[in-house]
Amino acid sequence: MSTILTNAPFPTENRPFIMPKCDECTVCKDICPTGVIHGSIWQPGMNRDSIVDVYHCDGCLKCLVHCPWTQKYMKNIIAK
Repeated sequence: MSTILTNAPFPTENRPFIMPKCDECTVCKDICPTGVIHGSIWQPGMNRDSIVDVYHCDGCLKCLVHCPWTQKYMKNIIAK
């Protein structure tokens, strides 16, 4: 759930999407202090405005820190 706006050149790779595992989880929406997360689950081709109001997000990252799937993903990355 994050976006970085930059004009820096980044190498790109074609990799498959990692689809959301949210199901009925609303941790990110519930913990967001500014209430900018709408609770929609991302699908390919979906506009990000359907998911989050990035213009009013304060960048606290509580949504990422408390997401159970992000925590599992990071544990797998660190273990490698």
